[in-house]
Amino acid sequence: MHFRFVLFISLILSNHVSFSQEFEVPKNYTLNTKEDYPRYNKDIVKCVNWLENTPITQQSEKREEALKFLEKWILGSPVNFPYDTDMIPKSFNNSELMEDFMGGWVKYLIENNNIVDTVKGTVSGFHTAFKIYKANKVLFKTDKLLIYLLKLDEKSELEKWLTDGILKH
Repeated sequence: MHFRFVLFISLILSNHVSFSQEFEVPKNYTLNTKEDYPRYNKDIVKCVNWLENTPITQQSEKREEALKFLEKWILGSPVNFPYDTDMIPKSFNNSELMEDFMGGWVKYLIENNNIVDTVKGTVSGFHTAFKIYKANKVLFKTDKLLIYLLKLDEKSELEKWLTDGILKH
């Protein structure tokens, strides 16, 4: 029985490590025209997954390259995704969490054929940022809104809160 448990844990850990190492930032990528962006959609999803599953303190050079790739894709992408800045915690400003949030939003769009659903996209963005925040809390500032949103998410009330807030605007 003990052997099976050890084997099971080993398999889980090896899958996590291999998943984390699966992504490579594309070399010499070109993002000049709107036609350039869709060819990198799979890379963007892998990038966001890699960022979510790799501790910030590991592979810092690769993380920096991944964030630059993600940011360049987001800033030039012909696909727009709306979000209400009043609903974004101040602690996301000037931190990786904002890029992670936007990465989660973009991942949602790509996985849903660019169908914009402001609430579901925002929830996806928050889930990405929350996962990275929770795994690396000591590296980030916090604020009341972030704590509030994390508590709403734990109670599965984040989507309702966003829906109510977005409908008011």
